[in-house]
Amino acid sequence: MIEEIELHIKNYELLKNQLLEKINNMQTINESDEEELFIEETNLSNQTIEVEKNLSLDL
Repeated sequence: MIEEIELHIKNYELLKNQLLEKINNMQTINESDEEELFIEETNLSNQTIEVEKNLSLDL
């Protein structure tokens, strides 16, 4: 179970870094890009909640 949690954390970190990289590399933000970022942010939030839930279940 600890390995699974570590994998969730690693995936969360990778997604967070990808999102930050996209934000930093954007020259202009058009409406579709903004929507895509919102969707990615929502997915990242949901995954964060899942990781936190799994962590609390293991404690």
